[in-house]
Amino acid sequence: QYETLTHQQKVARLYRRALRSLTDWKPKRYQWNAVACEIRAEFDSNRAADPADAKRLLREGEQRLHKFTHPDPYLVPYMPGGSKFMRNPPPPLEAVFPDGIPPEVNVVSQTIEGVQLPKSAWKEGHEHV
Repeated sequence: QYETLTHQQKVARLYRRALRSLTDWKPKRYQWNAVACEIRAEFDSNRAADPADAKRLLREGEQRLHKFTHPDPYLVPYMPGGSKFMRNPPPPLEAVFPDGIPPEVNVVSQTIEGVQLPKSAWKEGHEHV
């Protein structure tokens, strides 16, 4: 059912994950750029490797990326897990409308993340919990 990834796709994904992992270690862009150029040069130097070496290099790259994964990765503050996520969540509708929620307010009670979504934000044909 699922397609297997080609070697080229695996290498591209490894490269992207390496750059994302680099952001955890080097948050300043001028530091990040220097190391990113080194990573790119290493990938380019192995571009013409024969298939057996390419598989070995890919496996070693995955192991190296796993070894250098940051123990406390950088998270965007307003995303789930970030320091500002849900800092000021919307108040519950029961608190806003103590006498009952008017019928013209078409808001789902809450999603899994605790965020209230208007029904107008739903896409047609999608099931929502």
